[in-house]
Amino acid sequence: MFPFLFPTTAEGWQNVTLAFTVIALTIAFAIGATNIALSWKVNRLKKEESRKKDEQLASDLKDKDVLIAAADKRAAEANVEAARANESAANLNKRAQTMEHDNLVLRDDLNKATGEVAKLQKAAADARAAQQKVETQLAKQQVRAASAERALLELQARIQPRRLIPEQSAALLELLKASPKGAIDVTCMHGDAESCALAAQIVAVLREADWQIDSFDSPIAMGVNPTPFEGVEVYAHNKNNLPAHANALFQSLNEIGLATWGAKSKNADDGKVYLTVGVKPLEQRPRIITAQQRATFLRLAQGFQKGQIQIIGVVTDLEAMAFATQLTDLLRAGGWIVNDKKDDTLTYGPVGLTLFSKKNEQQLPSDSPLAHFLQLTNLLKGIGFNTRTKSNPNLADLDVLLVVGPNLDPRMAQ
Repeated sequence: MFPFLFPTTAEGWQNVTLAFTVIALTIAFAIGATNIALSWKVNRLKKEESRKKDEQLASDLKDKDVLIAAADKRAAEANVEAARANESAANLNKRAQTMEHDNLVLRDDLNKATGEVAKLQKAAADARAAQQKVETQLAKQQVRAASAERALLELQARIQPRRLIPEQSAALLELLKASPKGAIDVTCMHGDAESCALAAQIVAVLREADWQIDSFDSPIAMGVNPTPFEGVEVYAHNKNNLPAHANALFQSLNEIGLATWGAKSKNADDGKVYLTVGVKPLEQRPRIITAQQRATFLRLAQGFQKGQIQIIGVVTDLEAMAFATQLTDLLRAGGWIVNDKKDDTLTYGPVGLTLFSKKNEQQLPSDSPLAHFLQLTNLLKGIGFNTRTKSNPNLADLDVLLVVGPNLDPRMAQ
């Protein structure tokens, strides 16, 4: 099959042997060359691996150096902080010791202060007790003073003579000139200079107003009434049907503040009119707002509309001025705004209490800002003080004026 593999001659075998030798050498050379190449490659790979390991090691060592440096830096910083903390701790310890000492001092001071406070509290309690005692005594003194003031007002009201001041005379003259005129008999109390002096003043005004005086021609001819009587009366045969000029005189005298009441007399001629000026009434008392009246007023006023008001008392009448002060205090307590106009005064005024507004009672609607004007009238009447309402065109639209005139004759209040 392969004749060259099986020679028949020695030369052939020698050639075969030589061929195999060459092949074996070639294979050995190839193997050697391959081993050399592999060895070189392996060495190169080892060197590369060694180089990489060296580089990695160097890199790792460098990173470690960085980390070590950072760690050293942090350690140094930590040492600094630790030193600061130690210093702070030392300071805090020192402060704690100081505070403990201060607390001991404060505790001692507090104990001393507590003792002082106890003494002061006792002193304050003693002072309050003393003050209450003084206030009690003051209250008693105020009550006594108020009683004395009322007694003084009563005494002054009793001894103060009735006289027409010039303003009253002028107002009475104007009223009488505009009223129906007629004949009048005038009588005063015989032997009482005060009543006769007042009667003489009234007669003078009546004559100036062209009224006819039948029985009072001169002071010497004054009528004499055998029975003492008090106050001022305009009377006729029928007091409920006074003649026009008698009613005009009655209204005019009350309008200027001279308390006058109408009466009838069985002895009077039918149609005849008399003006009698008796002695000054002794039973008149200053008007006083009692505690019960005040409580009732304030209770009722809670549901009423409030507003502004001015209160004026007649300066020539001490009792009226004192009562105006009481009313001012009462209305302010009830919620009204009371204007204080010290310059506004009245030298005379109508008898009793009179409420003035620009419009009269019939002209005021219920929803008017002046509704409190009507409500106040009812409130004052409700606690026993009869109050008239009148219009005054000289007032501003929202002004309300309460005039406190002389006290009513006790018989007129019945």
